[in-house]
Amino acid sequence: MHERYGSVVRVAPDELSFIDSAALRDIYGHRPGGEFPKAIRLFRGTDKFPVSLLVTQDIEAHRKLRRRLAPSFSDQAMRLQEPSMIRYVDLLLNRLNKLCGIGNLEVDLSMWFNFTTFDMIGDLSFGESFQCNMGFEWLVTLLFKTGRLTSRNKNSNLVSEKLLRRMQIQRHDFIEALLRENENDQPLPMESLTANCSMLMLGGSETTSTLLCGVTFLLVTNLESYKKAVREVRDTFKCLDDITLTSVSQLHFMHACIKEALSLSSTNFRNPFEYCPDRHLDPSNTVDDMAASQPFSVGPRNCIGRNLVFAQSRLILARILFSFEIELAESSRDWMNQKHHILWDKPPLNVYLTPVMRES
Repeated sequence: MHERYGSVVRVAPDELSFIDSAALRDIYGHRPGGEFPKAIRLFRGTDKFPVSLLVTQDIEAHRKLRRRLAPSFSDQAMRLQEPSMIRYVDLLLNRLNKLCGIGNLEVDLSMWFNFTTFDMIGDLSFGESFQCNMGFEWLVTLLFKTGRLTSRNKNSNLVSEKLLRRMQIQRHDFIEALLRENENDQPLPMESLTANCSMLMLGGSETTSTLLCGVTFLLVTNLESYKKAVREVRDTFKCLDDITLTSVSQLHFMHACIKEALSLSSTNFRNPFEYCPDRHLDPSNTVDDMAASQPFSVGPRNCIGRNLVFAQSRLILARILFSFEIELAESSRDWMNQKHHILWDKPPLNVYLTPVMRES
């Protein structure tokens, strides 16, 4: 639509659609008069979707919820959770290593990325994983079928059960702040706790899994970028244990690969359908409008989980590239042809994995 009609398009008598970076700041950014009110039909909450940080029109209620949760998603909080994250990444690598020993087997990375991020967010939120990498992968299927009422009810019930168990213990995790009572905020009712935990669970798993699938596909179908990312990881680190949340910040090209997988607009980027991570590393690049790439949005309602997504994706991708050679299977050549609902309906991302042999 914007490619045909320009950066501003009237889509209804009282609605305009913008695609330039200035509009992002003006519409979503912090404003002297406060943020624009949200459409009540989308943000009012319902019996099926109770009010949460994601679904609330009330500006003050959103501010209070975000204030509670924000410390749990800081860089410092990510480092505190690092041992848990690494445990699930190591489990992923172990499972993939075992699959490499079964002949010329196609491995569906989409499934394994889903399992890993889902287990990880379960532990970081509830103190217990969903054991997807331990044979309980049916839970992912159940919890991602949010379009069906029965599945949604089962999802809510499962989250409530885990939440009740979590409320019996004391630990530092993502929902600690939601459970804590203080003099400024009233304790959250159970339905609000459940809604916010469901939001954290899906937001902290499916999004990262989709990003990892996307960047992996783009790397293995663009061999020059793949070889450059692999070389950066393997030249920087000598052993797997060296790859941590702090040390992956050295991987500038790999991080550019991740950011490039999140950018797609012919209006704002030169050659948008070419995978070109280097555009994110060139400070003199004035052709591309880098400020227009805001996959986590901007302003008071930007994605609170941005640090988590980058922490998960950089840690997992770096350890995968360090440990395996990856080749795309012919059955996934058309992987980018996907349906999109609330979430991406990802097909299998089938690859061949070869463990990297190193001298002891």
